[in-house]
Amino acid sequence: MVIEFIKEGYQGKEWKDKETNGGLKHRLYVVGPEGEIGHYDFIENKFNNSAKTSENFSFVEDDNAIISLNNEGNKIHLGVEGDENSEFEIQNQSDIREISEKIKRQLGVNGRIEINIGPTVEFKIGGKSNWAKSNISISVENPDDIYELYENASDLAHSILQEEIQRLKNR
Repeated sequence: MVIEFIKEGYQGKEWKDKETNGGLKHRLYVVGPEGEIGHYDFIENKFNNSAKTSENFSFVEDDNAIISLNNEGNKIHLGVEGDENSEFEIQNQSDIREISEKIKRQLGVNGRIEINIGPTVEFKIGGKSNWAKSNISISVENPDDIYELYENASDLAHSILQEEIQRLKNR
């Protein structure tokens, strides 16, 4: 068995057990830059993500691999699932502006836009997970620039979220 860690910051420990509670155990426990990721079970051929990670580790194509396992020519690649480009991807601000203008034309003069933004972030205090959330809702009749409205709402939500994190840390 050859275990190769491709991306820096990731490491692991292989655990082989003889009979344990009537079954054989053979696992690779993985730790990443942010801490515990989970373990790959060689017997079940399954990756089990830890409750302590926000990453979704799974089987990936070799170009997205963080870990490569080679067992006598049988290669398995593990990495963060969903790290590749999504099916629907907005390339840049001009794409968002174009979509915004289409919506504005469809709404007409008396159209009403409501933007809801609610970012959430996990952070640790004393090794324990905590969550902070910021919700912003803005409703405007026929705004001149939908994207600018969205940008400003997003910036406000992000600023409030950072403030909330600081308040929670100072309690």
